[in-house]
Amino acid sequence: MRVGEEEKKGGKEDESPTMPLMLFNFYRVIRNWRKGRDFFARLEYKQDGIPSCRGCAHKKVVFYDHYYRKAKVASIDGRIYDVVIKARRYRCPKCGSVFREPIRGLKSNKRISENAKDEIIDKYLDGATNKKISKRLRVSQSTVERVIHERFELKVKEQLNYECPPIIGIDEHTLSFYVKGCGMVEKKEGKENEKCSTMPDVLIKGYKILRTVSVGQDFSIAEVEHKQSGIPDCLCGSHRLIHYDSYRRYIKHVSENGAIYHLKVKCKRYKCLDCGRVFRERLEGVRPYARHSERFKNRLVSEYARNVCNKAIARIYRISASTVERAIHSRYEQKLKEQINYPCPEIIGIDEHTIHKGYKFATTIADLSHHRIYDVIKGKRHIDIESTLMSYKGREKVKVVCMDLSSGYRSIVRRCFPNAKIVADRFHVIRLVLYHFMEFCKSAQEEVKWKRSLTYPLRKRKERLKPHERERLKNFFKENPAIELAYEFKEKLCELLNKKSQTAKQCKNNIRKLKGMMKVMRYEAPTEFGKLAETISEWFAPIIRMWRFTKNNGITEGFHRKMKLIQRRAYGYRNFKNYRLRVLVECGVNL
Repeated sequence: MRVGEEEKKGGKEDESPTMPLMLFNFYRVIRNWRKGRDFFARLEYKQDGIPSCRGCAHKKVVFYDHYYRKAKVASIDGRIYDVVIKARRYRCPKCGSVFREPIRGLKSNKRISENAKDEIIDKYLDGATNKKISKRLRVSQSTVERVIHERFELKVKEQLNYECPPIIGIDEHTLSFYVKGCGMVEKKEGKENEKCSTMPDVLIKGYKILRTVSVGQDFSIAEVEHKQSGIPDCLCGSHRLIHYDSYRRYIKHVSENGAIYHLKVKCKRYKCLDCGRVFRERLEGVRPYARHSERFKNRLVSEYARNVCNKAIARIYRISASTVERAIHSRYEQKLKEQINYPCPEIIGIDEHTIHKGYKFATTIADLSHHRIYDVIKGKRHIDIESTLMSYKGREKVKVVCMDLSSGYRSIVRRCFPNAKIVADRFHVIRLVLYHFMEFCKSAQEEVKWKRSLTYPLRKRKERLKPHERERLKNFFKENPAIELAYEFKEKLCELLNKKSQTAKQCKNNIRKLKGMMKVMRYEAPTEFGKLAETISEWFAPIIRMWRFTKNNGITEGFHRKMKLIQRRAYGYRNFKNYRLRVLVECGVNL
């Protein structure tokens, strides 16, 4: 492929002025562009004079041809550019040698400039890991490691050029431990404590402790051997097995007192004489290919349940944050499989909640009879949730669905739960009454729009008013008798709608009263109350069912508060599956 051909291939190029000419010293920018998160440029090296011959030091050399060099160069603003540099080659007429001009800031046969290396060192000194540096600057981790090692070697050479001090101190310390897999093997220079009391045999059942080495107060290394009860069977069912060879597994383990152990487990492999298969023995408390014991994973989950963040857990147990996340996720998935095998509850509540500051929604399905979350569905449209509701087991047995006054949810419930009766949520019905009442007050008296000392008392129930609020409303009603009549009507309507656990006879009387109030709102009251009457008539059956039904969606709203705390603890979730998993486990059954 020709040099510069990559700028014509795939992806949309952004020719915006991302890189002014002054961002690169010693170079003339021919062209620069951006593709996604990557920055590219074609440069021409601006040489100060003609160089001398490298062989014979002849000064009168002639231009031979151009060549191109690919490199990574850092700009003044800290961005890393993949550049193609146009440089020259010269020929010496005296000795006939052809040589390249030296490029300032870029060593020979190097692909990274010195200012790019400086940028890597600055990121490392700021506390960033090699992985983060490689991801941000779009270089490999090995490159980052080589650059840091090279610079530190130069710095050490500069610092070591001083004489030995006249007064020195000498002491020993533990040098290092070689990490292999997730376990650690001690070097011979360290002090060994044979069969120390830091790890009794009872802490690791099914294993024979060969040797232990204590390192610090909460860290130990142990070499153990798995005590197998009998010879395992082959998958073909044969019992004719022979010992093939032994191998080592490095596992991280935690004791009951919280001490961390790096286990070096001696295991066996067997060969089947019938089918010729070679397989490994299974270890107790350790899954195949796992680098951590089950007790260790359980400890991580228990720490997370105590509201300790993943970063802190990783620092305490000396593992990566991604390892903590995987352990918690696997445990939660296992727990969810155990919990989700129950049919759809008979009484459910449906409501939506926000995931990301009001522009992403999720639908909550709550089991109101047992006070738990049954499911969380992404989105709130019928396209998003109808297919999921149709897949529920026992949806025909659902008797009651409590929900707000949403026509979209009502149509979905009628299709997915054919035998269920819809009950309106009392909170949303009362809020609707207050909304139309306040709209009338604002239209009748403009002062209500901006004066909170009137807004709050008008919203309150009459029996909950404080003495000074009663006095304020009394003075306000003297000047606005129409609002006083509307307020008294609102109080009677709210008192009627708030009734609970009514008998069939009481419900008939309440229905008669509600229909009478609806006539007043339609023909005698202002326009705002007429709209309220239309909404009540549309939802008449779900509203009157509130009097017989004692549950409401307050249970669901309470779980929404817990969901917000889960989001806050994790600083939000990008993956909805992870969010649903955490909610179902922490707000679901058997907790």
